[in-house]
Amino acid sequence: MRAVIVGGTGLIGGGIIAELLAEPACTLMLTVSRRSQSPKDEKWREKVGSLSDLASLCAGVEADTAFCCLGTTIRKAGSQEAFAKIDRQLPLVFAKAMLERGVKSFHVVSSLGAEATSNNFYLRTKGLMEKELSELGFDSLGIYRPSLLLGSREESRPMERFSILGYRLIQPIYPKFLQAWQPIEARDVARMMVAHALQPSKGVRIFENGEMHKRLETF
Repeated sequence: MRAVIVGGTGLIGGGIIAELLAEPACTLMLTVSRRSQSPKDEKWREKVGSLSDLASLCAGVEADTAFCCLGTTIRKAGSQEAFAKIDRQLPLVFAKAMLERGVKSFHVVSSLGAEATSNNFYLRTKGLMEKELSELGFDSLGIYRPSLLLGSREESRPMERFSILGYRLIQPIYPKFLQAWQPIEARDVARMMVAHALQPSKGVRIFENGEMHKRLETF
């Protein structure tokens, strides 16, 4: 596998990097990001620059698998328009650039509840992103819809921290029948993405949060 990752500085992206570094089948890994991650492995390469020039950064990329882990919050982005650019438009730019480079297998992080016709702006944006990627024609497209992500972020998200703390308190007694909404470790989502990328299925495959929890029990 020769893989390229955008969004590698985030929770899931960082997990994918760790998984690929430990995976013998991955012979080359390229990260595309706004800041250097100081690669410490001979198979890790990087391109650093503004994501507004994402298509240009992807010029000359040689890979067969791509991972898109771009995502932010409306609060951090500053506006719905800015949020949509990062969570809907940039994944599409990246996907088109990868198609032009001959990438066959594309894997993208979405969200639990994503729906192109949703009345919720966040979920509608994610749903439209999924719909547009599905229409591009990748041999294999993996869409991953996690619930609240568990893990240690560099950035401050007070409400998310509060929700995670609440979940940690009730985790030992969390009802099995609510697994579809159960928070999930970001590293586990990364494991799912890499596992599917190593044995990709044809067409579009959507991994719902509950399914990821169940599949992880067999890992």
